[in-house]
Parts: sequence; structure tokens; C-alpha cells
Amino acid sequence: MANSPDILAAREVARHLRTDHYERIFTPEEAFGIVERSVFHLETYEPELIRSAIPNYFLAELTAPHVKVVLTGEGADELFAGYQYLRDAPDAESLQRECRRIFHHLKNVNLQRADRMSMAHGIEARVPFLDTTMLQVSFSVDPALKLHTVDRCEKWFLRDLFRGDVPETVLWRTQAMQCESVGVHWVTQLQQFCATAVDDA
Repeated sequence: MANSPDILAAREVARHLRTDHYERIFTPEEAFGIVERSVFHLETYEPELIRSAIPNYFLAELTAPHVKVVLTGEGADELFAGYQYLRDAPDAESLQRECRRIFHHLKNVNLQRADRMSMAHGIEARVPFLDTTMLQVSFSVDPALKLHTVDRCEKWFLRDLFRGDVPETVLWRTQAMQCESVGVHWVTQLQQFCATAVDDA
């Protein structure tokens, strides 16, 4: 969506790194228009997965004419405690246990979305955070360094590695759920379109 948090951050990083920057702005109507295609490629009717797949579908469509392989950040939240709800972990051991649990569900959610939406456009999505060496390193990091505290935000340990390479405003911004970070209102409108189009009877 135009001027969404992710678009603004991407523009800032592109300026900082002096890279070419492409945007795919979509409307709620366009999102509704590809629900059936998203379901076809995902092979699921899971609403949250479909909703999160739609921006990936558009991104892969934009990317396909330029490259055949992309790198994704899949796995970083699971390995470095990136989700907001992990703030509630009472201690480092509990946090590590939960990170391992959600890591084992990646194949049924995030990886399915990334793989299916990229392959819908003939793009191979690679996942460097899930490299076996990275897995060994991330799970050997003291989980206390992954705890969310007053002084450390989600994924602090990982973010700190990029200090000086990424603009501070992007590096330390609060993480939002994927659907929120591409624009808040499109999901509500998409749900309204679906409710109108589908009869519960």
C-alpha cells in the first residue's frame, strides 16, 4: 500500500545503500482479485496464511522480470525472538523453548507462503537464516541475549550486527505483523469483500 511502513523503510534503505528501488503498490480490490489464485498456489484455505501471502504474490510478480532467485528473511523471527508476543516469555529458557517450537512450524506457514508465492512466478526463494550453520549459531547464542527488555527490542541480537550498515530509524523500528507493515486498512477491506462475495448458507 502507498506510504505503508515497509514502503517507507525500503525507500530509506535503498537511498542509504544507493540501490535501485522498485515498488508494487496494490489496492484492496487487487488483493481481492487474486484470492482465488493465492488459494490455488498455497493449497490451503487458512485465512491468515492467504492474507499474508497476497503481498508476497505481488512482490514475486514484480520481481520475476528482473531475477530468478531471491533471498528472504524467513526464519529470523523464530531464531532471534522477533515476534511481539515473545516479550511475555518469563525467562530465557522459556523463550528458547518457544523459539524452537515455532521454528518447527515454519514449514507449514511462513515457508509454505514464501515458496508457493515465489514459485507462482517462477522465482526461487532462498532462506539464508535457515542454513544449517546459521541454525547452529543462532541456537547456541545465549537465549538471555534474545529476551525483550527495556533496553533490548525484538531481534536485538541480530539487529545489533547491522549497526552502521542500516539506517538507525529502520534498524530499530518496532516490528509489525506483515499485514500491518504493508498497510493497515487493506485487510479490513479484503475481509469485507470476502464477506460480501461468500454466502455462509
